[in-house]
Amino acid sequence: MENKDKPGLGGTGLNTFCAADGNGRNLFENNPQKIFCQEISVFNGVNNPNPIGTLTISQVLEDIRHGKWKNQIENVRSVKDDKTKYDALKEELKAVTFSCTVKYRGLTANPDKPQSGPHNLLTTTGIIVADLDKIENPLAVKETLSSDPNTLFAFLSPGGGGLKVGLFFQISSAEDHKKLFRAVQLYFLRAYGQKIDKLCSDIARL
Repeated sequence: MENKDKPGLGGTGLNTFCAADGNGRNLFENNPQKIFCQEISVFNGVNNPNPIGTLTISQVLEDIRHGKWKNQIENVRSVKDDKTKYDALKEELKAVTFSCTVKYRGLTANPDKPQSGPHNLLTTTGIIVADLDKIENPLAVKETLSSDPNTLFAFLSPGGGGLKVGLFFQISSAEDHKKLFRAVQLYFLRAYGQKIDKLCSDIARL
């Protein structure tokens, strides 16, 4: 049976994963910039600001593609009519910052959280993830967006009623990310009539 959650690959010539390299990492073959070989931070749950390590973007997409978290995702979707249970299970899912690696997921200075601040941003990947929530026929929208030449990947959100769509730009700072996010917002609205969650302007967004 087809895994409906597997990432759709965009119209950038990145059609297949190449064989694993010497480190066992699945890389994209036709990508001179090695976008998918970049590392991103991994978190134990959406409320944990401390990363537990890193994975490459290709490793995360391969795990989604092969259903590594299928059971957990199905558990979340099975209780979507019970908000308390739904939120509790969703908060336990592994999460990643596709746009960067961080020491701590708090990039804005906060007197109540002295560890927060821009110094926590370690590296940027250039990826902006557009979060589309509560859309009609998400699988059809996924297929449409996967054929867009600007799309790197697209997959169903944990709840199953939305999408996460990755796009690549030359980004070197959190401010660059915010500026380009506004352009992405406008593009999705004009080209597809889709609104993107404004919280995705945060480079450390999960």
